Amino acid sequence: AKNLAGELSHASKPLLSNAKPDTHAVTRLIEKEKLYAGKGTINQQYLKEMSKNGVKFSPENVLRAEKLADGKIVFLEKGNSSAGLQHIVERHANDFAKIGVSESQIPNIVMDAVSKGKVVGYQGKGTGRPIYEITINGQKQRIAVTTGSNGFIVGANPAGSK
Repeated sequence: AKNLAGELSHASKPLLSNAKPDTHAVTRLIEKEKLYAGKGTINQQYLKEMSKNGVKFSPENVLRAEKLADGKIVFLEKGNSSAGLQHIVERHANDFAKIGVSESQIPNIVMDAVSKGKVVGYQGKGTGRPIYEITINGQKQRIAVTTGSNGFIVGANPAGSK
């Protein structure tokens, strides 16, 4: 029985590593975020400022917005499979889970990384995706976040711990 249990655990590893996120779960997460965002969690002044500055965005799709120390506003939209929250969840929910971050925590963790984290390096060539160091559940973690020139958060993924 012990041998069988060992074989089963090894057999399940490829299944877990190839697991695709549940698209219905992504939709539920986005709906939950929409309800959360509808309760005044987004500073409407940031959205007005973004509009005034000519930033193209869909107010109904913005889930989070933060003003950085340098005055730049960064924002996370529902997105699609190429960019935004849906992209992050579809591509990296399993990676976030490995560091103890549930799908529902991803938006806050990503925003905390860009607004409160310290840049400790870059992922990719040259100055690619900045890697921010933040504390998650008492552990220093590194989260790489790509932000467009307009402040739109394109993608994010865990980038190891220190």
